[in-house]
Parts: sequence; C-alpha cells; structure tokens
Amino acid sequence: MPKLVWAKYYRLKGEIERDAQNFKIQGVGASMTKLASVNFRNWTIENNIDAYIINFVHDEILVET
Repeated sequence: MPKLVWAKYYRLKGEIERDAQNFKIQGVGASMTKLASVNFRNWTIENNIDAYIINFVHDEILVET
C-alpha cells in the first residue's frame, strides 16, 4: 500500500508542476492576443478598412470584412 500512496503523490506533484508552468504560458498568450486585437483595430481605423473583430477563439481572432 505505501507504494501506491507515493505513486499518487508523485503523479499529483507532476500535475501541479505542469499546471504552474502552463499557467504562465497561457497568460502570456492571452495578453498577446489582446494586444494584437487592439493593434488590429487601430490599424483598420488608420487605414480606413471596413473590418471588425467578431470573436476570439483560443489564439485566433475571427474578423469580418
């Protein structure tokens, strides 16, 4: 029984470590997508382009022109 307890401990520890690393990456990715949407909107206004952001899907921006 003790081996099972340690196996669960190490599995849980690994999951927590992966989540902690992934959290930073996901946060930076979300910030970059938001910044890209602001830059895109400013670019469309400056160049008088009729395009609008419709939706965000993970790391994609859906645009209607």
